[in-house]
Amino acid sequence: KTQTPLAQTCLGRAMLGLCRGERRPCRIRLLRELVPSDAGTSARVTGMVESLVQPCRVLLAEPACGGAQLWVDLSAATSLPNAGFQSLHAGCLLQVIGELEPRREEATGPQSSGGGLLLHARSARRVDGLDMSVYERCLQVQRNFENEHCRPPVV
Repeated sequence: KTQTPLAQTCLGRAMLGLCRGERRPCRIRLLRELVPSDAGTSARVTGMVESLVQPCRVLLAEPACGGAQLWVDLSAATSLPNAGFQSLHAGCLLQVIGELEPRREEATGPQSSGGGLLLHARSARRVDGLDMSVYERCLQVQRNFENEHCRPPVV
């Protein structure tokens, strides 16, 4: 029996993709957890839309948690409905997956917190009605389980 070369297996293609600089799996993060050293990583964040700025920029916030904020560029997000950016408004809850990079003020508008980061969204969806306190408790349970029972993630 001949063995299939690693590059032809699913695992091999995934490993080669990471070596070529393709997207890495994202980590679920709370806005208040983001720090400048997260630049270059992928993350999934959820926050309330605080303001909208053309072209396709939104400011997400966690008003109940000290006002943590993050600018998000939605120009490349593929999963917003047809109305896309126009379907968003201040106060709606938005969940985004994307890559974090250092924020340049001219690219995002006025100063905000968020660790000086900008998230380039590749996917976004409205999650109005999501109970954020329950979401955060579930996230903590998941993290506790993973810390106790799983290997540390490969970075």
